[in-house]
Amino acid sequence: MKKIFTLLFLLILSFYGFSQNNPKLNSVEDCEQFDVFLKTEVQEKLKRILFFETHDKKIKTIDRILDSDSNIILQRVTKSIESGDTWRFKIFNRLKIEGNEIIEYRINKNSDNGKAISYNKCGEKIGEKNLESSIIFSKFMHK
Repeated sequence: MKKIFTLLFLLILSFYGFSQNNPKLNSVEDCEQFDVFLKTEVQEKLKRILFFETHDKKIKTIDRILDSDSNIILQRVTKSIESGDTWRFKIFNRLKIEGNEIIEYRINKNSDNGKAISYNKCGEKIGEKNLESSIIFSKFMHK
């Protein structure tokens, strides 16, 4: 009889703890109340061959979406090489805040098509859409 009561007691406590600690219960209302900010960091290095510096630059752009407590919600990295006026992208992942959504623009290497992936303010994926790479580049190259 004691075993049944202890088992019943543990089940009640575990269910109560689960319902209180489950973050997805009120996620829709909580995400609308968040204030998110975009922080972009650019790191530049000269490209080297052995010990010699070239005129090319390695550029690493880090986009971070932060909440009001400076916690990172999303982080994406773009790597490129600049030589004069031309840019060659190794990896193209950029973030942008549009309205109540966070949109990640992604282009694969040497591809004519890319993706726009939309997230809510909590960082949960909502949907994705295929785009041409020229449309995506025009959003970020000429500000």
